[in-house]
Amino acid sequence: MEEAVFRKRFLVALFNFLVIASIGTLLRYVFIHEVKIVSDYKNVLHAHSHIAMMGWVFMALFASLLFAFTPQTSNRKLYHILFWVNQVNCLILIVNFWIHGYDVVSIILSTVYVIITYLFAVNIFRDMKNVLVNPIAEKLVQFALFFLFLSTMGLWAIGPVLTNLHGSQKVIWYYLMVQFYIHFQYNGWFIFSCLALFFSLHKNTSAVNKFYMQPVYWIAASALTTYCLSIFWGFPDYHFFLNISFAAAFFQLFFTIQLFQKNIKVVKEIFSELKSGVKILFIISFCALIIKQLLQVIIIYPEMAHASFVLRNYVIAYLHLNFLGVTTIFILGYAWQKNALIIQSGFSRVVIGAIVCSIFSIELLLSIMGSLSWAGMNTVPLFYQLVFIFSLSIVFSLLFLLIRNIVLKMRIKNI
Repeated sequence: MEEAVFRKRFLVALFNFLVIASIGTLLRYVFIHEVKIVSDYKNVLHAHSHIAMMGWVFMALFASLLFAFTPQTSNRKLYHILFWVNQVNCLILIVNFWIHGYDVVSIILSTVYVIITYLFAVNIFRDMKNVLVNPIAEKLVQFALFFLFLSTMGLWAIGPVLTNLHGSQKVIWYYLMVQFYIHFQYNGWFIFSCLALFFSLHKNTSAVNKFYMQPVYWIAASALTTYCLSIFWGFPDYHFFLNISFAAAFFQLFFTIQLFQKNIKVVKEIFSELKSGVKILFIISFCALIIKQLLQVIIIYPEMAHASFVLRNYVIAYLHLNFLGVTTIFILGYAWQKNALIIQSGFSRVVIGAIVCSIFSIELLLSIMGSLSWAGMNTVPLFYQLVFIFSLSIVFSLLFLLIRNIVLKMRIKNI
């Protein structure tokens, strides 16, 4: 029963992923040829970015965390309502952003989403107390929910900022609050949820020595302080913030590695039970996480820090590395392991491989393009065409997986 519910919810989230991937591909095509339905690029971009977090990652993690941490909950009806209200909310938000951009309706719908996240976080936190789970996973998911809540403080602060500040201070603090939300979503809610799901695969529910739990607290502390990397540009004495960021990023990298090293026995036992394809996806996701953390350490140099915020291709590459390279690839692997995403045929495995290869091909192109722009050199030949082709590959791959899994789900139901 629980597996069937998880599979259904995950396929809904996967549909949302297909939608945002299609919108992203369309936004890439705009640079090649005029597209009449994209009358306002920014509006469509807002639809793409908002639903990426609200419709794909949140709903995929919603389904996965409930399945992993509250399998026998008595709150099934509440979670069912929250899930489907958020789905309808996302679909309306896409249309509204596309046509009107930011307006009263989009603000109301975004507020509804925030309230849904609160209800989800509070209830899953309560329900987890009645279930025996791996203690490391339990602590990680608690931090994930904390960061989910903390990130929304940036959204609530935007109203007072726009009302009470003026001129350049208004612009600076507006973007600081937006960065607050994005930072703690990507570096808190996303990362800690993925780590929690990974360690939940270990069935040991006995108490854990503080020695093994210690890295979790340090990673959480460093996630708080690496926010300085997102805001240094807003202050005259930016060297102070860069120095804090460097120390925080270094500790984050060090203690992420420590988390796996200190719990290497647990990690090996988890990997011994994984499907071969899932092992590859998890390794790729964790490598992407380490690369992302290394980049945070490297940009201590003011010139590199400035370039990482000014050059759009660098910004997109970094966000996509976190969103796609770390989070999305991990979620696909977890869903595959738990049969929410059924990968039976060799061709389905090739399709998963095509998604991964396309993601990192786009990452490579964006990074090269950003580096060439920074160096004042010529752009990559056919850059937009290549990015469009790889983006289209992701869309068709997701479409195949979605149709394939819906068909298989119907067959299973009829047996």
